[in-house]
Amino acid sequence: MGTSPSGWISGTALAGIAVSMQTGWWSRKDAARPGRGPAPSLRLGTRPPGRDRGWTHSARVGQILTSWSHEVLVANPRRLRVVYEKDRKSDRVDAEWLARVARLDARLLAPVPLRSADVRAALAVLQSRDALVRARTPVVNHVHGATTAFGARRSACSTPSFARRALRHLPPDLIGAFAPVLDIVAPLTQVIREFDRQIARLAETGYPATQRLRQVPGVGSVTALTFLLTVDDPSRFPHSRALGSYVGPRPRQHDAGQARAHLRITKTGDLDVRGLLVGCAHNILGPFGPDTHLRRWVSAVAL
Repeated sequence: MGTSPSGWISGTALAGIAVSMQTGWWSRKDAARPGRGPAPSLRLGTRPPGRDRGWTHSARVGQILTSWSHEVLVANPRRLRVVYEKDRKSDRVDAEWLARVARLDARLLAPVPLRSADVRAALAVLQSRDALVRARTPVVNHVHGATTAFGARRSACSTPSFARRALRHLPPDLIGAFAPVLDIVAPLTQVIREFDRQIARLAETGYPATQRLRQVPGVGSVTALTFLLTVDDPSRFPHSRALGSYVGPRPRQHDAGQARAHLRITKTGDLDVRGLLVGCAHNILGPFGPDTHLRRWVSAVAL
């Protein structure tokens, strides 16, 4: 789908849609008026707000404009410093800059493909579980740290069994302070377990390709499904190394002449996927990891 010679379209997550044509600017309110829809064959450039996974408005705007037979480009926010680091910034100015960059060369935006509704719904299940885990972690850490300050001894246990076992080892004078906190941890753990069962069923029935990923020791349904849904279409990556760079564990590059700097990893891509993959790596290479060909190979490379 090409760009109309008479104009081009750009939008931002907050401002909605701003259409720049030779006849002037249109806004989303103008486009919604009866008898005044957008011009045909336009190109939309939009940027997602906030975290990489929070592309709520971009997905909705892209869905609407795609249904109008327009080309939609969701820009990578890491490539938009020319937009958000200006000293003159507004929604209208941002929209114009996005449109000019998209008209010049769409590859400058490093466009990200829009996910389907089914993929977004499955990711919503994973994100809900992640939100509960993130809510439980500081509560558990609070009880750990506070009871240690009072000299209370606790036996080592997993987080799912923490609420039940920690209550037994609380000194009598601390039960009133920490028992209500532990009462919050137990229901959270139960709901997280229900999400785990739901994710396992979803991975098995809706995404059978996760079974191949789960053959690796230490990779479970949550990691496999999150990775599969985030990658979505593997054909958009020319080779496996490109996929690794997309997730983020690739060193930054800043070469100048003969100088070759050794920099930290880029940490680009989805935060959840990278965190889960790092957790799997710790599980595989840790002291309790099984002796597998993958573990021996990584150990040989590290040496």
